[in-house]
Amino acid sequence: MIYELSRSQFSTIGYLLSGERVDEWVQEVVFGRRPGWVFVDNVMMPQTAMIWSESEQSLFFIGDSGCETFNSALISYLKYILIPRMKKKDLSGVALYGADTKWDKELDTILAHVNKRVNMQAVFEYPKNLKASDLESQMDSIFETLEVKKSTLQKRNSVCLELAFDKSIRAPEQSGFKKVYDCPLFKLSL
Repeated sequence: MIYELSRSQFSTIGYLLSGERVDEWVQEVVFGRRPGWVFVDNVMMPQTAMIWSESEQSLFFIGDSGCETFNSALISYLKYILIPRMKKKDLSGVALYGADTKWDKELDTILAHVNKRVNMQAVFEYPKNLKASDLESQMDSIFETLEVKKSTLQKRNSVCLELAFDKSIRAPEQSGFKKVYDCPLFKLSL
């Protein structure tokens, strides 16, 4: 089963927020600084959670990736609850990704029979002397070997790139960029 938490309950999953992929937007939703939705396997003692941010148009999965009651209900919950809700907001797609490699494998299994596109998401820290405003103009030259589908500037001196799945994900060493993480990004059209 999957249950939606009320906004006042979001912070009850704070103890699940660990790992290098817990982006700032995830924490902002959980701690009430950004609009979003939180869904869990158990309202009283959540072990698995799915976090939604409209501005990111993403679902982030955290906690126990092997939670059978949550995982077995996910496709139906997406199809009958979340996708209709997202369509009412005139969204055309949603990205799904997890907190770690266990979630990568689990999402790949859960979504095996779903029409989807899989891209790669990579997050890089950029040099502290490079201003975010200057980054956009330098993106093409720094990442010229990558097929960038979308880039998003994030706080804490990082940039998130969405890439074609088969592309190499590394920044030229002389650029001063440092990869924080990369992971599959499961994209569903609504």
